[in-house]
Amino acid sequence: MMNTKHFLKTREYLNQVKEAAQKVEMLKKRIEFREQAGIDISGLPEELKSATQAYSEKMVELSDMIARVPKVGYQWILIKRYVELLGWDEIAREGNISYRTVISDHGLALPEMQDVLVEAGIISSEDAEDIKTLLEEEGTLDTGTMEDYLNYREEKKRGEV
Repeated sequence: MMNTKHFLKTREYLNQVKEAAQKVEMLKKRIEFREQAGIDISGLPEELKSATQAYSEKMVELSDMIARVPKVGYQWILIKRYVELLGWDEIAREGNISYRTVISDHGLALPEMQDVLVEAGIISSEDAEDIKTLLEEEGTLDTGTMEDYLNYREEKKRGEV
């Protein structure tokens, strides 16, 4: 199983929409609480408008970056998870696929997304850890989909795919 730390910078980038959505939600709550208490809300509506605009821009930016991932199935899962902010069960149900497949494909999509982010200069190649090295260091050579994926990446580099 892949360790979350392997794609920390990639996950940070992907979670920007979630953070922007949370900021919008918290501002709405602050306004609601202040209104209920009869406290002045001056400045908050403008802040909410700005946060809402930033949230929309992050959604567009992230969906454009995800569109660069070569496999459409991976794009779909990444959009559902990080732009539409759906849970794993919701993604599985909407895609009519198993929960396990969603998790597995997400794990395979992360290195592809990482490659996109490195190519775009959003994260540095130093921050993009080499999966194969990490798996060997941890002694967790995967005999399932990860091994297949690593073989695919090597073939892709050699131009065989």
